[in-house]
Amino acid sequence: MLDQSQMENAMFTGSFAIAVTDEAADKATLATALSLADAAGAHLDIHCVGLDPTRYEALPAGAAAMVIEAGAEEAQARAETLVQWVNTQIPIGQTRVAVQPLVVSTAGLDLTLARAMRYADLIITGRPYG
Repeated sequence: MLDQSQMENAMFTGSFAIAVTDEAADKATLATALSLADAAGAHLDIHCVGLDPTRYEALPAGAAAMVIEAGAEEAQARAETLVQWVNTQIPIGQTRVAVQPLVVSTAGLDLTLARAMRYADLIITGRPYG
């Protein structure tokens, strides 16, 4: 069994990460991530994901440019909205936090998130399906 000082030394002091996609669904997970990072003295990277739902392989010739631009703009706007919301959730005085928008297409969701979070010592997620 570890004593109190050993437990404190065993805590992560590196980098945590979380992906936020929805204000309502991610509110509790974000609060937990902020609290955990603060208690551990860790840096927290918050990735605000704007998902571009465009299915690029199914586009008719000539329509690709318009559809791609509209989808990317919508995803960027969503990511920026999430950044603004996340900034209101960060407690005053908690400074070891980086909030950044992340625009992702559905086709590359797993790869893009893996690249964005690859240096985190701990990735915090909510439970799937509630």
